[in-house]
Formats: sequence, C-alpha cells, structure tokens
Amino acid sequence: MGIDAIVTDLLPGTDLAKVSAGRVTLRRFTRADLDRRCSWPPYDDLVFSHLDMHLDTPRQRDIWFDRESSAREPFWFAVDDEHGELIGCITLRDVSRWRRSARLGIHLHPKRLDQHYGTEAMDLFVDYYFNRLKYRLLKLDVAAFNRRGVRCYQRVGFRFMFEFWRSNTSGVRWLEDERFEHVRDAVERRHGMERVRHFEMHLDAATYRARMSAKQ
Repeated sequence: MGIDAIVTDLLPGTDLAKVSAGRVTLRRFTRADLDRRCSWPPYDDLVFSHLDMHLDTPRQRDIWFDRESSAREPFWFAVDDEHGELIGCITLRDVSRWRRSARLGIHLHPKRLDQHYGTEAMDLFVDYYFNRLKYRLLKLDVAAFNRRGVRCYQRVGFRFMFEFWRSNTSGVRWLEDERFEHVRDAVERRHGMERVRHFEMHLDAATYRARMSAKQ
C-alpha cells in the first residue's frame, strides 16, 4: 500500500496520535474533520474554487470518507492551529514504497492564508515525512499563478524541476473573463483550448537534511 495502512488514530510510521511544532499540529484526518472542512467558506479567488468542497449532506460525506479511507491512496492528514482548529489538509498520492517517494497536496482554510501557517505546516510535514516515514523524495506540482504557494515551497526547500501545461477544465474561459485577469500571464490558448502553466517541484531527503544542518 505504500505508506503503512492507517488503521488506528496513530500517524503512520509512529506511535503518536499527533506531532506538533510552533503553532501547528499534524494528525490523522477523521470523519469529523470532513464536517469541519466542508464548513469552510469558499475561496475568494475563483482560481481556487476547485478546492471548495460541495458535500452538503451527512450521507454524501459518509460516502466520500468511506471511499477515501478504503482507497489505496491518497493519504489524508489534518493540520490544526494552536487553538486546535482545523486550518489545513495535506494529502499524499502516487505513493511508492519501493522508490520511497510520494506526491504532496496541501490546502489551507481560506481565512488563514498569508499568516505563515502554510510554511509552518510544510516544515512540520516534511520533517515527519523524511525523519519518521524515512521516505527519500517528495514531489508536488503547482500552478504558476499560485505565487503564494510557490514561495512557500521554495522556503521549505523545494526546487524547480520543469514546467508543463495543463488543460483548463474549470468550464470558464479565463482569457476572456475579467475575473481571471490576474492569472492571464500563466494561461495560453492552444488549438482552441486554454491551458495553464504549472511547475514541477521536488525536495529530496539529502537536500532537506543539509538545509536543516545549515540552520543549526
């Protein structure tokens, strides 16, 4: 299955229910967290509207959670702030135990952006990932217009590998809609279809540990 199956409240690879550093705590994502996640307000910036969760009934949420819990991946983690409030979710997918690698996804509460929680959550998670899970490589991809996210990943130590283009599947033509004017430098039309520029970024265990040693 890649990372050890989550069958208890303990974090995979540990005998702990949670790990904390600074203002943030990392723990297993639960069914109650899904209710909290669905109560988040929508993102103000429409380019992030795909992160809004539209599971309106308990039955819909039960089905979603059962499916995610029983699937081989992704693996979900909850991020709490210093008051115990759910402020973020982290996922791992494309998990390979043989290669000791996985692909990261992270999103924060819309009202907790630009408060440095993202960097703190990432610092805590990569420490857990490399030092407790003993994985060797963490990958992610990020839209070029997500400058906040790119800066956060760079601060944690991720390096640019290459750029690629992904089709705009939002159903809205960003190059024609004035609400998306602020991201047009990362969008192009090719063969009649809009596509969005993305960056592939990687962080390996050796780079992470060298960065930590340099900070001591």
